[in-house]
Amino acid sequence: MAFTGNISATVLNGKTLSGSIDLTGNVPVGILLPDALTSTTMTFNRSDDGFKWVPVYTSSAQLSITVAAGRYVGLKQDEVSQLRGIKFLQLVCGSTEAPTASSRS
Repeated sequence: MAFTGNISATVLNGKTLSGSIDLTGNVPVGILLPDALTSTTMTFNRSDDGFKWVPVYTSSAQLSITVAAGRYVGLKQDEVSQLRGIKFLQLVCGSTEAPTASSRS
């Protein structure tokens, strides 16, 4: 039976790539984005071993989704199909992520 919960990934401040996400037996259907996200596009890298990464392409272009801070983005069926069978996934933000504001009390 496939996992039906959440798998977390983090893109660090000043970076564009998430860490490796082990999808063994799972297929992503959506992405919950943090309020502090600064990117407006996201692409994906895949790997069979967690070391050698290549971009995910459709038959004609790199798989890309439009994203915005504080939203859940459900993936379309054709996007889900492109991610099916991937063992390790990386999220690639279209721009480097800025630090989040914090306050102290």
